[in-house]
Amino acid sequence: TPTGPTPTPTRTPTPTPTPAGHWAGHVVISQFTTTGPGGATDEFVEIYNPTSAAIDISGWRLRYKAASGTTWSTRTTVAAGTTLGVYSFYLFGHTSYTGTVLANATFTTGAADAGGHYCIDNGATIQDTVGWGTAIAPETSAAPVQSGTANSVQRKVNTSSTAASMASGGGQYTNGNGEDTDDNSVDFVVQTNGRIPHNASSGQYPPPSAGTPTPTRTPTITPTPTRTPTPPASTPTPTRTPTPTPTRTPTSTQTPGGPTPTPTPWDFPWKVNFQPAEAATPLGYAVDDGSAGSYHGAYYFGW
Repeated sequence: TPTGPTPTPTRTPTPTPTPAGHWAGHVVISQFTTTGPGGATDEFVEIYNPTSAAIDISGWRLRYKAASGTTWSTRTTVAAGTTLGVYSFYLFGHTSYTGTVLANATFTTGAADAGGHYCIDNGATIQDTVGWGTAIAPETSAAPVQSGTANSVQRKVNTSSTAASMASGGGQYTNGNGEDTDDNSVDFVVQTNGRIPHNASSGQYPPPSAGTPTPTRTPTITPTPTRTPTPPASTPTPTRTPTPTPTRTPTSTQTPGGPTPTPTPWDFPWKVNFQPAEAATPLGYAVDDGSAGSYHGAYYFGW
């Protein structure tokens, strides 16, 4: 059985919808006018944050350059402490601007209808540029000029955007204007359905989704089992076989010259005869078994 700590599963991040087309990753100029129903200077310039993070735009500048000009001039500077919210807008308006959507900052000098340039910079670096009509330094090619005082020039939501799709009631009316191919002639259209300015209070306008995003698949975590070593087969302890104590075989003492004869038992009466019998002082004795002529030994001594 595998052992070890229970692994912590990897959290699956919530996927962010992928915008269709060429969605910008920086603040862009999203709509502008060079005239309006209130007169030649009834103008506005709108910028949009197409990113998923709020951006501090304190000190950012709206700048203008003539169609054939080479020098930028500042129209207005954003106040300190200003934040451009996620998928939100900020509106610059001429002091003669008559729209009901109020400007967040104002400027006093208008732009030429036939051609010119606007840019937005952060005080040091240009973030986005649009040139229209006869402009000599647009992004690739110039955007169209505004046709009619009631209209505007608007950035697309995506490649397929039209004036109708971005107008009130259109399918992209609630989406942000973040299409950016770096070609002004492709990225902008004339909004012939009326001016549609937005300001910092207009809320969020997110990018369109490119369909239901496919979530990142979280791999199933298979814990790596801790290998349990297989114990070696136990070697049985051998049963000790006692060394038999050998039965000691008595060593027989052999009588030289062959086996010891079994003595013949005496068949008494044997007799001891003193020799000579008639002597007053015997000199020995003899042994016989009593039978005639038997004689087994004699021993002599004196006393």
